[in-house]
Order: sequence, then C-alpha cells, then structure tokens
Amino acid sequence: MSRIWLTRVILCNQWYGYFYHQLTILIQVWWLRTMIKVADLKEERELWLQTLEQMLQDNIYMKNRLAAIIKEDITASSLEKAEYYHNELLHKDAVIALLRYDIIKQNKIATIENENAVSRKHEKLRSDMQMMEAEFSRLLNDFNIVYP
Repeated sequence: MSRIWLTRVILCNQWYGYFYHQLTILIQVWWLRTMIKVADLKEERELWLQTLEQMLQDNIYMKNRLAAIIKEDITASSLEKAEYYHNELLHKDAVIALLRYDIIKQNKIATIENENAVSRKHEKLRSDMQMMEAEFSRLLNDFNIVYP
C-alpha cells in the first residue's frame, strides 16, 4: 500500500510541478504584455503632449496673424469674422490646457495596478484628442481660407 501511495505522491508532485511551471509562464507572459501595453500607452500620451504643444504654437501664430490683420483692415464684416476666430482660438486654448492637464495627470497615475482604469481613461483621452485634432484642423483650414 505504501508503494502505491508513494507513486501517487510522486505523480502528483510531477503534475503540480508541470502546472506550476505553466502557470508561471502564463503570469510572465501576462506581465510582459501588461508592461508593453503600459509603455505603449505612455508613449502615445507623450505624442499627444507634443501634438498639443504644436497646436498651441499654431494657435499663437493664428492670434498674431489675426491681430496684424485687424490693424490693417477694420470694417464691420472683418471685425465680426475676427471676433469669431478670436473666440474660437481662445476656446481652443482652454481645451488644449484641459487636455494637457488630463494627459499629464494620467501619466502620473498610470501603473500596472490600475491598468483597467487607466485603459478606460486612455480611451476617453484618445477620443478627445481625435476630436480636438479634427476641430483644430478644421479651424486652421477655415482661418487660412478666410485670411490667406
């Protein structure tokens, strides 16, 4: 009887070792994927910060152009257009500042422990950035058409 029991214990230990090894591999693969994902998300956020910085520079350039245009040509219709674009540019300044704040905050709290929450917030930021890029591009094109 003790021989059968010993054989069972040895087989159990072998199976345990095999499953433990497989589980360790799965955990390592998950950890590596998580680390890569967190690094990719951080890199994307860094690119967004650069994009926002470029938008801010373009915004400043358009405000300076607008000021120069107003100095030269001040009719009622041109003043109305200038006021519209000035308000739009100020609004974009505020949106850029808010997005920048959210991205920096996300970079600070992004860790592996809260990956799901980070992913949800990251998707929201991605959506906001795509919308901002589209709106800003439209504004820039419209501005360049009105004030070539």
